[in-house]
Amino acid sequence: MCSRLLAVAAALGESALRPSAGDPEARRRADALLSDLASLASLPADGDALAGTWRLAYASDGTVVTRVLPTPVTITGVRQTLRRVGERSWAVDNRATLAVPLLGSVELSVSGDWVTTTSAAGLAQVSFSELGLGVASLAVPELLRRSAEFRTLYCDDRVRVEEGARSRNRFVFERVI
Repeated sequence: MCSRLLAVAAALGESALRPSAGDPEARRRADALLSDLASLASLPADGDALAGTWRLAYASDGTVVTRVLPTPVTITGVRQTLRRVGERSWAVDNRATLAVPLLGSVELSVSGDWVTTTSAAGLAQVSFSELGLGVASLAVPELLRRSAEFRTLYCDDRVRVEEGARSRNRFVFERVI
């Protein structure tokens, strides 16, 4: 099932990360496979299974970035690195390459904390405290920081499925490292 889902996401290409983009039938297939996979509720017994770098392969309703990108701007290489820093906490680093016609490409990054909660299995509070564009980065002032809750629905050595606790947007990640 994981291989089929990743194959459908690969066939969608960049549109796999944009809301309502690409072949509608392929998106329906991806969403159906995603629901089947999430229903397996395979969560790692060991939290270290989340550690590593993951490539975003599919987003059921895009991402915060892809929902607002103007059409000529493309986003590629979306990846997330999780590094354990405490019993229930992780350092999280999200990176992507933005290509703007006539201007070229630049790497966008957001970094922060991923803290698992004790209220529900697989639930984590994620907040970002640093924003980077190319080689420049800046701390996000406390007043402007946003956070969100995500639930890990499925995780094995190759694929991880996350769901926004409020939005119900689902994200499929494939392990890179």
